[in-house]
Amino acid sequence: MSTLEAFEILQGNDLKVEDSSDSSVNFEVDEDEELLCDLVHSDFPKSSGGLKRRKRAWVIPLLSVSENSRGPYPLKLAQIRSDADKVKRIHYSITGPGADQPPVGLFTIDRNNGNLYVTQELDREKQDKYMLQGHAVAEGGAGHPEDPMDIVVIVIDQNDNKPVFNQSTYMAEVPEASLNGSEVIEVKATDADEPDSDNSEIRYRIFRQEPEEPSPSVFVINPVTGVITVNAEALDRQKYPQYTLLVEAADMAGEGLTEQVKVIITVSANNNNPSVFPQPAMRFQVLELDP
Repeated sequence: MSTLEAFEILQGNDLKVEDSSDSSVNFEVDEDEELLCDLVHSDFPKSSGGLKRRKRAWVIPLLSVSENSRGPYPLKLAQIRSDADKVKRIHYSITGPGADQPPVGLFTIDRNNGNLYVTQELDREKQDKYMLQGHAVAEGGAGHPEDPMDIVVIVIDQNDNKPVFNQSTYMAEVPEASLNGSEVIEVKATDADEPDSDNSEIRYRIFRQEPEEPSPSVFVINPVTGVITVNAEALDRQKYPQYTLLVEAADMAGEGLTEQVKVIITVSANNNNPSVFPQPAMRFQVLELDP
């Protein structure tokens, strides 16, 4: 075999690939694993003998590592191998961002056995995946080098970010004559963890209301939208001119990390009280001016 014709990625003994002299490839896959490997063929020109050979390109399953993993480091991710190492000594290398490009040295490979390592903790919020290329070359340059193999490392999200409100304090005003169900204000929090996952799914609740009169639930909040509405038949500005709510946002659909914010609500006047004069009647005298 004059060329290095097949790569394989091993996680333990998960996947083995053997090349034969014709265009077929035999797979042995551990049934307990879900690794997939697709083979893409492209035809070479026919030889003088009328035979046709095919060049093999490998699409390797994604690798994954949890962000903030405690290691120990360097942490082995997988083993990359060429089946040509059965007949000749192969040297392995990787290139791309995280290998020989910034951040340099985040991923390394043992040039002799193809073991692929990550050298430090990863942060999905900084980068959620890395695109590397694996290379295999026979020692001494015997034969032709294998075509580079794409290696994709996915960084798995951990719930390491709590919700953040878009304001430090919310101020609102509600008319005294507001009906039950009237909208007062909407609060909004975001989470830097993976979008559309449990880690970033936020729920809201009113943690505390001050004063708690005439009831502890004069206002309610929609747990999904963060919209605060009136939950009373009537507000009394003369008795309770202002309310302070402590609103809490929690990820993991309300079961995870939390953050709180103050919402100050002022009850505004409706001018529904008649003017009061200090005496029941007032008398004025107007002098007529001479022409």
